[in-house]
Amino acid sequence: MKSRITKNYISLTDEQKFDFILVGIICEKKDYRISMELNKKLEINLSKEDEYTVFNTKRMEDKSFSFYEYTTEDDDRFNLISNKSQKGFLLPELNQIDYLFVVRLIRMALDENDLLNAIKEIPIILGAYKLEASQLKSGENLVF
Repeated sequence: MKSRITKNYISLTDEQKFDFILVGIICEKKDYRISMELNKKLEINLSKEDEYTVFNTKRMEDKSFSFYEYTTEDDDRFNLISNKSQKGFLLPELNQIDYLFVVRLIRMALDENDLLNAIKEIPIILGAYKLEASQLKSGENLVF
């Protein structure tokens, strides 16, 4: 008697894949400096982690990006990711954006406009913009 193996596939909708707040930040300062300013302004504790790596299938190479993370006790996650590396951009269609601030909320209630306004108040930040990951050609690079 042959055993029959069945495969189950889970397909995520864009809404499930991109269930986070995404802010594009323009700032000429180094990653450690912007993380320090975000920590002070938002009362979080971003810390440097291993670099975030994305495989480029066209060039058959990895691209690595500076990566900071803070996770609350309730599993709310805040990430600061550089959009630029020596090998290119994480989101090439947004090559004017220096950093991406990704917020995944589980329990915390956070108004997106208040968050954006708080980020814009940081003196070293030249610009901050709410982005829709599902609208971006390379938005899949942010699914981690």
